[in-house]
Amino acid sequence: FPNTNGDAGEGQLRAPTPGRVTQVFVVAGQRVKVGQKLLVLEAMKMEHVLVAPFDGALTNLSVRIGADVAEGAALVKVEPA
Repeated sequence: FPNTNGDAGEGQLRAPTPGRVTQVFVVAGQRVKVGQKLLVLEAMKMEHVLVAPFDGALTNLSVRIGADVAEGAALVKVEPA
């Protein structure tokens, strides 16, 4: 699965395409490691796995399982460790 992190340089991960959140592996405030799976977005029967762009803390989780999101929607924010 491709790593489809939106503005990952700043830690803000955005939806690469409209879709539905099918899995969430983290909670707000959780510490994450670079490459750790954060959530899965399904669009047109394809899964887009978003992963942590660097070690840090998840400061914002804007979605839940089953949520429909628009392209470019902010999904999660990771603050560097």
